[in-house]
Amino acid sequence: MSKSLTTIKHRSGEHDRRMEVDMTVAPRRAIAVHPGEILQEILAQNQITQSLVAERLGMAQSKISDICRGRRGVTPDMAMRLGRLFGQSPRFWLNLQENWELSQLDEAAYSGIEPIHLDAGRTISPTESARSPSPTR
Repeated sequence: MSKSLTTIKHRSGEHDRRMEVDMTVAPRRAIAVHPGEILQEILAQNQITQSLVAERLGMAQSKISDICRGRRGVTPDMAMRLGRLFGQSPRFWLNLQENWELSQLDEAAYSGIEPIHLDAGRTISPTESARSPSPTR
């Protein structure tokens, strides 16, 4: 992590003082929110019931309730439906779901995986990739 210093000019009485302030922000884990929390917020802000959403989407209200309570995730099918219903991209809902799922993983559990360093300048064509033998387990 490199330091980011900013000079601040401070006037104290008749004198100007300059001081450097460390503006470095330590990296931290992104805060993820379950897509159901966002869905519930949208419904509340727009005074829309889960029943109306379920009716418009042609599904049981319990599915909408399960998503809003974080008991069920957003599938690609549901993302498409919600996107159409609210005039959004299905990618919005899928990104929320993906970010949520990643946030639930313990990164330490993967620390034993030894990375394979790839040649950054080399690209593999689709035909070359298809010819490559699959790794053995």
